[in-house]
Amino acid sequence: MEPITDGNQVENTVENNSINSAESFLDFDANGHINLDIKTNNNNYQLIRLRDDEFFQLERNTLSIHVDYGHLINLSMDEDLIYSSFSRMYAALTHLFGSSGRLYDDWKGSFSFPFLIRFKKNGEEFGYLLNIFNMRSGIEFCFYKLISANDTRFDRIVMQKPFEEFPQDEINYLVNYIAGYCTGYFNETEKYHDDCFLLITESNLLLSGCHDHVYFDHSYESPEEFQAAMAVRKPQCTPPRRSLPAVADT
Repeated sequence: MEPITDGNQVENTVENNSINSAESFLDFDANGHINLDIKTNNNNYQLIRLRDDEFFQLERNTLSIHVDYGHLINLSMDEDLIYSSFSRMYAALTHLFGSSGRLYDDWKGSFSFPFLIRFKKNGEEFGYLLNIFNMRSGIEFCFYKLISANDTRFDRIVMQKPFEEFPQDEINYLVNYIAGYCTGYFNETEKYHDDCFLLITESNLLLSGCHDHVYFDHSYESPEEFQAAMAVRKPQCTPPRRSLPAVADT
């Protein structure tokens, strides 16, 4: 299922950027954006963190790529990775790529991290979008192929099988790389961060977060248990307000 876009927030900021066509990813100015270069045996990819409004504009001319849920299930069973932990993945993604966006359904999820992927294949430049977000009880990696605004060859409502320039094995490699990169970063830096946050996934009665250097992911059997736990966790996991400096009398 696709995340729900927070239209009000996106539309209010969209005028701050000049992305007006699908081809604009070729000239996208990545200065000031956090990026990560990923090299596979077959190609080099540049992963660029996007603001929500940038993602929203580019997504207007895209094709959704079929999600390999079997691969994501296998990842979630790998005990060496933090992929199955909302709290740890959220912490790693936030420290690596900046604060979460709002491109998710706030009943079924609690964070999203949108990206632009740029690469070349046989001398041609390609662009894809990636949104990493939690949905119900799992973390999804949704890819979108950028196409021309006047490209009428495809039914844009239908999810497409991976294209030749970015086949499934390359997509899976990027997913594995990001999950592994987040895991390595989290394991090496966890003790240096003083995280304090709460993620609420109400659809599945899940609470995830960090308090007093302890990361947690808890599920509850009933709405009553969930609400009671949330009442306890919210004050615990709310970062303290920073006091403003005193203003000297004049």
